[in-house]
Amino acid sequence: MRKCRVCTTPRTRSVRSRVCPSLLWHSRAVHPLEWSPHLDDFLDDRLRPNAVLLEYIPNLCPIALSKFSENRVQQLHHILLEIHRAGIYHGDPYPRNMMVQEGSDRVLWIDFTYAQTLTPDSMQPYHVEWMKDEAGMMEYFLKALVFPPTALLTPDVVHASNI
Repeated sequence: MRKCRVCTTPRTRSVRSRVCPSLLWHSRAVHPLEWSPHLDDFLDDRLRPNAVLLEYIPNLCPIALSKFSENRVQQLHHILLEIHRAGIYHGDPYPRNMMVQEGSDRVLWIDFTYAQTLTPDSMQPYHVEWMKDEAGMMEYFLKALVFPPTALLTPDVVHASNI
């Protein structure tokens, strides 16, 4: 069994239980006939599919105002920064990809469809900017939920709304 990059990178191994669901199984070049009829759609493909089986996390729901707590949003922000330190750019840091496990304090990032895994050698200045922008979006989200709406408005906007 192979583990994900975040879980096995020495500099980020400590984040495993908070960042990644358990990786139960990983295989490259799965032969579809061995998994018939479930993988029959892949029989005519030139390349064999890869497969990942992840942990099922019960009671998982998207973060919402009813599930909001300052602690949860701060955890999500911290986890995003840890993901960045592992050399991974998420690419879709919106609330629809922030999950909360009801009945616990566990929060997770999901949907790494647009993610890019970067090595120190492949990291370009624009990648660093992307990660800064992504972290900035998360900081804005944190402030928008933690502080009252008027705290985010400029004096001109507040003044105009009082007229």
